[in-house]
Order: sequence, then C-alpha cells, then structure tokens
Amino acid sequence: METETSPLKPGVLIQSYARPVKAKARYIRVKGVNRGVCPPGHKGEGGKSWVFADEITIR
Repeated sequence: METETSPLKPGVLIQSYARPVKAKARYIRVKGVNRGVCPPGHKGEGGKSWVFADEITIR
C-alpha cells in the first residue's frame, strides 16, 4: 500500500493501514520503502529520506 499524503506536508505524519487477512500465521513481514531523496520543496531537499515505524498492531 502506498500513502496518499504529500511528502511536502509539514510535521509528524501518522498513517494507519489495514489489510484484512483470513489466515493464521506465526510471523508477519512489514516492509517500509523510502523515497530515496527528499523531493524539491521539502525541508531536507536533496538529502536522504527516512522511514520510521514505532507501532505495529496485529489483531
């Protein structure tokens, strides 16, 4: 899934994603891919971009 939020939006981004799955599993894999470099107009323009995740909830 991709975010629909603009990379130029200032401040902290909190985004929730949901994907219904009807299966039992012992492990899950979560993959976060960054943009590579910050886009023009961004505070860090031309620098490395980062992806951070601090909470992943499985129900």
